[in-house]
Amino acid sequence: MDSAVRPKDWWFPAMCLFVAVVSFYDAYLVVKYDNVILETEQNPVCRYLISLDVQNMSVFLPAKFAGTSFVILILTNMYRRERQMWFPVTAGLATFQLWLLCYLSFL
Repeated sequence: MDSAVRPKDWWFPAMCLFVAVVSFYDAYLVVKYDNVILETEQNPVCRYLISLDVQNMSVFLPAKFAGTSFVILILTNMYRRERQMWFPVTAGLATFQLWLLCYLSFL
């Protein structure tokens, strides 16, 4: 049995890692710019969660991390069970995260 890792075996973990890193970067920016985040946040759900505790982000940050973890869990389940669907779904999400990263960094 060949124990070499095939290049296609890296796609899934790489895309999931990318999704998680962009999510954590987004959370970092929320904490860094907490003094203006309520005026600049464009997502109404995030704005509401942030407004519940602006000083500590005790509602928003756990919700963000739980949401990201849940998405990674769903993607992992899809990777294991839905061999035909995992790539387009994970690639689509990673593409959206790439757009979000560019939006957060350059706009």
